[in-house]
Amino acid sequence: MLLAESTYDWEEDGQMYVPDLDHSTGIVEHAIGSFEEASRSMMTLTRALCANAAPSQEERVAAWAMVAFNNFVPGSIGFGARIRPSREAWDHARVSFLQTLPSPRPTRLLVLGKANWNNLPWDHWDQSTQTYRLPDGSCILVDHTAHPAAVGMSWAKLHEAIERLRSAPLPD
Repeated sequence: MLLAESTYDWEEDGQMYVPDLDHSTGIVEHAIGSFEEASRSMMTLTRALCANAAPSQEERVAAWAMVAFNNFVPGSIGFGARIRPSREAWDHARVSFLQTLPSPRPTRLLVLGKANWNNLPWDHWDQSTQTYRLPDGSCILVDHTAHPAAVGMSWAKLHEAIERLRSAPLPD
């Protein structure tokens, strides 16, 4: 699973858009179907998942079918890119974290962005195994990387982080 940070309202062609709770699904579908029009972050993620700078639609479909994607902070954090979640938004995200995990639970989680990583709930974190132990006893192997839109972050670097996590053995 790829865990992005948040989403925001935007204006396009004079119309205001407020993302709904299914926004994560919508932007993945947009990255698959209209790759050249996708956001920089979604283009970087798609290229990284496909290990290809110019992935075909078939490659995009196959790559995104293998991962779940969601934002840690639910709902919109306000208008425009580059704004940060409020303290209240981070607090709400920590409380609702387990609800953002799809069912069946992922076995691996790549957290995108330093602020996102720093705001995860750590009450179930097992640093010795780099896992997040869930209340039901299952665990998720967790790693983090820079945000796809971060300065200096390339799709190739992100691909390396994804592959490192994919190939890491799951703890017993």
